[in-house]
Amino acid sequence: MALARRLAAVAPLLTLALAGAVWYRTAPAPRPLSRVAARVLGPRELSALRQAPDPGSSFRAPDAIFGAVRVSDLSAVTIAMAPTEDGRYIPQAFRIQWAARTKTPLATVNAALRAWARDGVPDPFWPNWSPDGRWLVWPDARADNLMLVSVDDGTSRRCRAPFSLDGMAIHWLPDSSGWVALARPEGDAVAYHYMTDRPEPIRHTPLAGLSGVWRSIGVTSYGILLLAIPRIGADGTPGVRVVQYDLGTGHPQPRPLGALSFPGMALQEAACSPRGDRIAWLFAPREGIRRPGLAARIRLRLLPASGTVSMSGLWLSAPDGSRLRRLADVEPGDLPRQLAWERDGRRLRFAYQQALYALTVE
Repeated sequence: MALARRLAAVAPLLTLALAGAVWYRTAPAPRPLSRVAARVLGPRELSALRQAPDPGSSFRAPDAIFGAVRVSDLSAVTIAMAPTEDGRYIPQAFRIQWAARTKTPLATVNAALRAWARDGVPDPFWPNWSPDGRWLVWPDARADNLMLVSVDDGTSRRCRAPFSLDGMAIHWLPDSSGWVALARPEGDAVAYHYMTDRPEPIRHTPLAGLSGVWRSIGVTSYGILLLAIPRIGADGTPGVRVVQYDLGTGHPQPRPLGALSFPGMALQEAACSPRGDRIAWLFAPREGIRRPGLAARIRLRLLPASGTVSMSGLWLSAPDGSRLRRLADVEPGDLPRQLAWERDGRRLRFAYQQALYALTVE
């Protein structure tokens, strides 16, 4: 009887504790990016693949994946920074066959990369694959132009860049027929249109009203350029306003789409889906990445859409800022970079912790 009375006395406390534990474990909360996204390819995975012979190269295991394109569920193309026998690092391109677990060096592309990197690889080196994986373009800081290489036959050409490469952004057209280079000359920004069969831009489009600081988001299948322009709300909260330019017109005017606020955050990257109906945002605290403590994690569950800590991470929204939802939390350490949508618009891929990750977006 005494035992029963004691159990009856503590039963409410035990029930409350159990309910709190269940709530804490099951309530919606951000999940670490490394748990939400799938690691697709890294130095360890690339080294484990069987390699077809490439007489022109003598590379050891690569140190980092430098961006990749999932051409299909069967194959992909990628670049790895690999050390040479003389201790230098040089980019090497591979085609990966997922089912056969093999990697084949792209000899013609690697010949162009070796010739270009004979005197070292300028920093920064940002290779940009076309969505179909058939073309590779990168800025050549030494010559102030763009290098374009065909994956099919290794044909390479220098594309004239009548603008400074500093602050430039490259966006491939979703059909891989060309790309748009956004430059920041004096005055309004300019979009330079390139085609893969031309050594010079076929035209340039001044972007009226676009000067100062801005961040490009991407070019949609319909030739619509999306940009994020910093703004400060009436209450002093930082954010961005999203505008679009129709590149099909000779002198496009900005069309406001909406605005997004992110208190205490800095916008690191943004990428629009091929159809332009969704935007992926990467936010991080201005003072750096910190792992939330117990109090912060409880606050995330109580106030999942407000506060400095809760806005940190990878988010998804419509172009007008509506339907904002969190995809993943950002962990301490390296930030993901090179956010890009795959061609079907179902997955995001990005470089993270020296590897390629993919995140399915439902």
